Amino acid sequence: MHRRTIWMVKRCSLVVLFAENPRDKSWGKGSSLVFRASMYHLKPVFVVCSTPPRKSIHYRVVSSNLFGVVDGYWVVPHPISDGGTCDEEY
Repeated sequence: MHRRTIWMVKRCSLVVLFAENPRDKSWGKGSSLVFRASMYHLKPVFVVCSTPPRKSIHYRVVSSNLFGVVDGYWVVPHPISDGGTCDEEY
């Protein structure tokens, strides 16, 4: 499962992640793996969950909905270059 998941994340443009177990609202191992791999490969993730992912300096979390169908959070990686964040270059 691990190799196939990483392979798919590397080749996608964005990830839509239904992260929560409906019974206990916890994230499974696969959801956590996809989320971490997406951040590592700088892929934006739309996370469908009731509470926002933890904030980090490595990504931004924005509340939104996906095409008016489902509510969740966009998690957008914020790449950092050798000289600082890429925002400083522009």
